[in-house]
Amino acid sequence: MNLPRRALWVVRWIAQWWPRGTDGRDPVTWVWKAWRERAAPGGKVLAGIWLLTLPVSVITRGYAGGMVLAAASALLVSSMTLSILPPRGRAKALLPGSMREGETISVIVELETPDGLLPKGTGAWIFRSGDGLVAGGDGVLARDGTGSGTAVEVPLRAVRRGLHLVEGATLLRLEPLGLFRSRRLCPDPGEVAVLPRAAHVVSMEGLLRGPGESEMARAVGGRAAGETEIVGIRPWNDGDGPRDVHHRSWARTGRLAALERLPQAGDGVALVFDSRGSGFRRSLLESAISLCAGVARFLDDNGSLAEFTLDGTKVDLSGMGKLRSVELALAALPPSIDWKRSKAKRPRCQIPTTRLPAIVVGYSADFPSSDAVAQLERRIWVDWSDRSIPQGTIRMDPGSIHRGEVGL
Repeated sequence: MNLPRRALWVVRWIAQWWPRGTDGRDPVTWVWKAWRERAAPGGKVLAGIWLLTLPVSVITRGYAGGMVLAAASALLVSSMTLSILPPRGRAKALLPGSMREGETISVIVELETPDGLLPKGTGAWIFRSGDGLVAGGDGVLARDGTGSGTAVEVPLRAVRRGLHLVEGATLLRLEPLGLFRSRRLCPDPGEVAVLPRAAHVVSMEGLLRGPGESEMARAVGGRAAGETEIVGIRPWNDGDGPRDVHHRSWARTGRLAALERLPQAGDGVALVFDSRGSGFRRSLLESAISLCAGVARFLDDNGSLAEFTLDGTKVDLSGMGKLRSVELALAALPPSIDWKRSKAKRPRCQIPTTRLPAIVVGYSADFPSSDAVAQLERRIWVDWSDRSIPQGTIRMDPGSIHRGEVGL
């Protein structure tokens, strides 16, 4: 990347990841929340007309725009007064456990009232959520004549990777003028994990070349290429295959059980990711996360994902599907715009010791402290500089990760 492209990349990164302040408790944020939730689309249009006519009316001392300003002011004050009291009832959102970055789903919000009837103009929406979740639109109303227990659909879009808290759904009710609405936040906190957008990795032929290429090829090729040692029996997990079933335990207890196997050389790959970075080079973090998720998906499809190490700590892959565990661990990383973390001195990436063939994914120019690449180790570094890189390391331009198919 040349200097202008780097600068544009950093500017886009700041614009996308800068905190929006939706969780602030200051008066300005409180007023912004109240206006966004209480004003209906018609009320916002009328408020815009009021703002346009106010300076004209003041300058002309009411001769131009005075009647429009007075009428708009009367309507706004009347509508706000009619919508002071919160509506009776509650709204409950059925949130998904996880979404993928860029995905939009319809969240069901159930409406209930004490008397079992929904007054005209009753609806709901999801306003209070983390920056990574955005509800499209500005409120949805239930159909007239429906009773308690009616549900409405809210389109929820995942715009940022991370673990995002949703405070709960908001019950809405339009006042008779239809300009403002009374609201009641129904606290029911829930967390939605937004999984990273995975790069489309289609091949790893370049990684297989070099020292130990036959062992790397066997490891990347899948479990069938290597032998395993059976060390015990464990409960069945999603992602286990028919080859892992322990039939005697299944017949004896009636519950599925799987064989616990000890990975050996040629029985999978250890994936390593280092997220620590400093300064504006943290703008490369999201591209590196996308690439790591794509590599994990490629290995999992081949049945060769054996271990995952994140920032020097091994992630447990036995609780759920291996790919799912990797994606959740990547989603839980702090935002790339976390300035406290970015200002801290970043130690050079330390490659953990493993007897499995390893694929190391990182970013920025802080290459691993060991310049000598092990025989069964391959490194992929997301970087935009022109400086020399250690032998055995592949440099990936961040822009190429998101443009389509990625060949390593």
